[in-house]
Amino acid sequence: ESLVIIGEQANRLSRLVDSMFLLSRAEAHGVPLRREFLNLDDILAETARAVRVLAEPRGVTVTTDGEEEVSFTGDDALLRQMMGNLLDNAIRHARTDGRVAAGLERVNGRVVIRITDDGAGVAPADRDRIFDRFVRVGTSDGAGLGLPIARWTAEAHGGTLQLAESRPGCTTFVVTLPADSTPA
Repeated sequence: ESLVIIGEQANRLSRLVDSMFLLSRAEAHGVPLRREFLNLDDILAETARAVRVLAEPRGVTVTTDGEEEVSFTGDDALLRQMMGNLLDNAIRHARTDGRVAAGLERVNGRVVIRITDDGAGVAPADRDRIFDRFVRVGTSDGAGLGLPIARWTAEAHGGTLQLAESRPGCTTFVVTLPADSTPA
């Protein structure tokens, strides 16, 4: 049992160091994007399926909805990590036995991804800080790196990540990406 705990903690620390290294390299412009043709709807569906394992113990239901065959040219691994970070964050903050919804649509020549949870929301005083490194709000047991990495990934693909809505029972993060995926 002790070895299992030690192994889990070692994996957690390894992910933390990898995340810190990614952000440091990103700030120094040392992370080249590996662009390839992909379907964002497939990535969202696969990522949602993967995080359902995290949602299960809390009784959180994760659903996906939206358009199909949403093609995009971008870095598959980074986009998966971005979506995974946003979904993981939503699961952590959703009500027990709650719901997380992920949607994907094209709007005015842009690709829009919405991740919504039914948790308590982000306090007004924390709304600007949540995209800073190591900021953890509420009862989060994360490292405080998921949202900064997700925002950097969106920006590296020429898009944005914003907290679009936050109130008790509804918090929505929105990623907006250019349809042509040309970086800013």
